[in-house]
Amino acid sequence: MTLSQRLTAETQELKKTYIEMTIEWAKEDFAQTKEWIRKAYKETFELVGKSQYWANQRKLMRLPSYFFNGDVNDHVERMVKAAEKHYTNSIAKLALRIEKKGLNQDKIEMTTGYVDVNITTTITDGEKVVKAWTIIAGGEIQKPHYRYLVK
Repeated sequence: MTLSQRLTAETQELKKTYIEMTIEWAKEDFAQTKEWIRKAYKETFELVGKSQYWANQRKLMRLPSYFFNGDVNDHVERMVKAAEKHYTNSIAKLALRIEKKGLNQDKIEMTTGYVDVNITTTITDGEKVVKAWTIIAGGEIQKPHYRYLVK
């Protein structure tokens, strides 16, 4: 089993939590964006300043088309695919960072612990020890995201 495969197996709880956070955020983001679209179109027919009108138009033009003719499931599906891609890429990057530490790949042992939504994985070959941990962030406005720190 490769290092990436082992890391993937060790971090399934992180993936599950990250995807769940992404789904909740995507639903709320879709609802907020739809509400903003309604407001922007309403302002189009009211007496608003030219600068506000053009600011709204620029934002509307940048939105993906599924906000206008799709439903929340389209947005959730796209955000989940992006989150899964981020997870896969972060595992690959983490594996490269661990390999640079020079551990003996044949003797690697891993232990993973969880603190709230963040994880800490300790990787050792019996001689060297590498710690990798996540920092997950997100909120009402900010899409859930995380990164690994390695020491």
